[in-house]
Amino acid sequence: MTRLTSGDSSKSGLVSRWLRDLPSGTGHAESIGVRHANQAPIVLALFILTQVLDGALTYWGVSQFGIGIESNTYLASLMQSIGIAPALIAAKVLAVACGVVLFSTTSFRVLAVATGWCLGFAVVPWLVLVSAFGNV
Repeated sequence: MTRLTSGDSSKSGLVSRWLRDLPSGTGHAESIGVRHANQAPIVLALFILTQVLDGALTYWGVSQFGIGIESNTYLASLMQSIGIAPALIAAKVLAVACGVVLFSTTSFRVLAVATGWCLGFAVVPWLVLVSAFGNV
């Protein structure tokens, strides 16, 4: 049976060796076969931009239409508990921190998918509401 940890590195299990030898950052991306590592900072910047846009547009929408318009029930209950702005700031700081973790572990494709998901399912619907009801 394979052990997960051991005090002796020569006897350590597969998982602990993998975690110990796991590369991080864009400097190691080339050595593990990640293509387009030079575009990763752009993807991270786009991810952060989409988070900022989502936060600002969510603040606008909740201010205009009430907390009930927020489809994320956890975020809506957090908004009711601590207020709209603190809840959005906390959520977006957490999201950006997760994006930085993805970036630092060279999970660039996952970061790109998360960016597209946020853009398509969070920013675009708010932009549709702004264009339809911007004069409210």
